[in-house]
Amino acid sequence: TFIGSFNNGDIPTAISYNALNIGGSWNLIGNPYPGALDFDAFHAANSIVVDGAAYFWSQASPPLAINPGNEGLNFNQNDYAIYTVGSGGAAGGSPDIPTQYVPSAQGFFVAGLSNADATFTNSMRMADATSNNLFFKTPNKQSKSNNSADKLWINLTSDNGVFGQILIAYVDGATNDNDGLSYDAPKLLSNNASILYSTMEGSNKIFAIQGKAPSSLNESEAIKLGFNTSINVPTIYTLSVAQLQGDFLSNNKVYLKDNLTNTIHDLSASDYNFTSEVGEFKNRFEIVFKSQALSADTFNLDANTVQIIQLDD
Repeated sequence: TFIGSFNNGDIPTAISYNALNIGGSWNLIGNPYPGALDFDAFHAANSIVVDGAAYFWSQASPPLAINPGNEGLNFNQNDYAIYTVGSGGAAGGSPDIPTQYVPSAQGFFVAGLSNADATFTNSMRMADATSNNLFFKTPNKQSKSNNSADKLWINLTSDNGVFGQILIAYVDGATNDNDGLSYDAPKLLSNNASILYSTMEGSNKIFAIQGKAPSSLNESEAIKLGFNTSINVPTIYTLSVAQLQGDFLSNNKVYLKDNLTNTIHDLSASDYNFTSEVGEFKNRFEIVFKSQALSADTFNLDANTVQIIQLDD
């Protein structure tokens, strides 16, 4: 990374884009300044060159044989922390949640949108006592957002070292469809030992961060969560509320519906423990905001009537 003066502090960085890379044209860049960088400002100035998400490698867990890869010991691909300009940040392999402020010399991945230069400028630099604190190479205190939008962070942990986090954010500008990396950030790599993710209608991607329309948040809302594990030893998994914000989420209980066991658990009051076979379970869990199970309409059948009722999937 170049650190110094160039054209009064402006520093260009070449970005590569290849339309054939359907998973995204990922570029590793970094904050070139000796102080914090405002990623929101960086993206706003370069929105035709880079997309609106930054992926930070946190390396919070040691390499293990159970992690996928071509080495005897491989790093955990859950260790990417993610920040989106529209929805906010989600932790990777540690509880540290990235914010819009990127510390000095911190590297991160962005998805290129064109073969052009992205430019860092002095106007993007932050000069205060807190913006340069969160650095994804050493332990840090957890960063919390001051945004008043309704946001819910859910953690997946286990008794043998699993850690993952997802963010559901009800923010202005987002819809319930895939709005792109500025609001909806997919899991960068999906073949982890164990992961939690959210899904949405009309997309086959799995998401670490999902932005949703604020108008869709009410007592009838249901947030579908998927779970995938390749761990073949007895394991106790735990789902928990890492943090939440916003008027609705602060004043309503958060329930977890386990569709496999047909139970509703008050996640606001306590964590939820469960076990699982190896495999992918796209529809096992839902976040809901009322304690009764989601019910279909009641149909009165008589001896001369057959009714076919469509349920999810």
